[in-house]
Amino acid sequence: TYDYDVKTAISTDRGSTWKNPVIPHGDYGKGEHGFLSFFNDLNHKLNLVWLDGRNMAGQIEGEYGEMNLYLTSFDRNLNLEQELQLDSRICECCPTSAVTSDNAVLIAYRDRSLDEIRNINILRFADGEWEPPYPVFEDNWKIAGCPVNGPVLGAQNSKIGISWYTAADDKPRVQAAFSENDGKTFSEPIRIDVGKPLGRVDLIWLNDESVLVSWIESGSETTNILARAVGINGFKYPVYTVSEIDPGRVSGYPKLGIVGSQVFFTWTEAGKTSRVKSKWIGKNEFF
Repeated sequence: TYDYDVKTAISTDRGSTWKNPVIPHGDYGKGEHGFLSFFNDLNHKLNLVWLDGRNMAGQIEGEYGEMNLYLTSFDRNLNLEQELQLDSRICECCPTSAVTSDNAVLIAYRDRSLDEIRNINILRFADGEWEPPYPVFEDNWKIAGCPVNGPVLGAQNSKIGISWYTAADDKPRVQAAFSENDGKTFSEPIRIDVGKPLGRVDLIWLNDESVLVSWIESGSETTNILARAVGINGFKYPVYTVSEIDPGRVSGYPKLGIVGSQVFFTWTEAGKTSRVKSKWIGKNEFF
């Protein structure tokens, strides 16, 4: 019932035409495959990382296996290369995020320990090898089910920003942290939300010293898309209300983009007829 695949198509003429789609996961079998992130590695090669459920079917009826994290890439002739398992036990359906800084590739995802602790992990590729994964912060959120709330990374030269949602100790919050050494280490978390967050974050760099974080939060009468600029020094600018939305999952993950001096927001608006909405906001509005 819950099996699904990833399909990837490539265009070499800015989207006018597309090559036949391919399935990047080499098992081609039943299982959940999704929540994929693209990134260019340090050699400018296109890579893909995704959640892979080929091992979730247990060996005994009624038993469940593990969700894995997998990686593959395209060669210069746009053929898929060998896939690689990066982590053998992760959260089942939280989106992934991947960026390339000056000297490293970083992948962020929600881990899953044997005790059901679901911290946000970082996998880092530098100096020719993948380093062991480590948590951005020991939230120690214990939850016996996937919260469908993944992290988001952003890179600015050797600086990395990350934002994520946690509800450890039954205290929901949206947090951000920074690295100034290509993701070797991260700062202590900075709380971003204003009290009742639902998560579903996004993050983008506004300049060399600050990021913009967006998330969904319940208000007194409405559910809102909020955004806030945060300095790498920990300074938090005022919260900006982007739009009111439906609180349900059908609203998806609001996304950010940036063009010149303008920030572009887009999100799904639920209703009798669901639709995608968008909004341009000047960078200066967040300071």
